[in-house]
Amino acid sequence: MPSSSNYFNKLADRNRSMAEHGFDHFPDDGELLDYLIETNDKVDLLAGALGMRIEKDTRGRFRVAPGREGMR
Repeated sequence: MPSSSNYFNKLADRNRSMAEHGFDHFPDDGELLDYLIETNDKVDLLAGALGMRIEKDTRGRFRVAPGREGMR
C-alpha cells in the first residue's frame, strides 16, 4: 500500500512542474489546448529559424527536414 508521504511528494512534484510551465493551478482543457498550440508555434518558429521544418513521415512520426529553401 502506498504511503501518504509518497502521495504528497508526487503531488508536490506535480505542482512544481506545473509552476515551471507557467501554471499556478491545474489547467482546464481549454488552457491545455492553448498551451499546446503556443508550444507548437514556438517549435515551428525555432525550426524555421534553423532553416528546418517539422513534418510527418509515411508512418506518421514527426521528423526534422530541410526547410523549403534547402529543397532546391
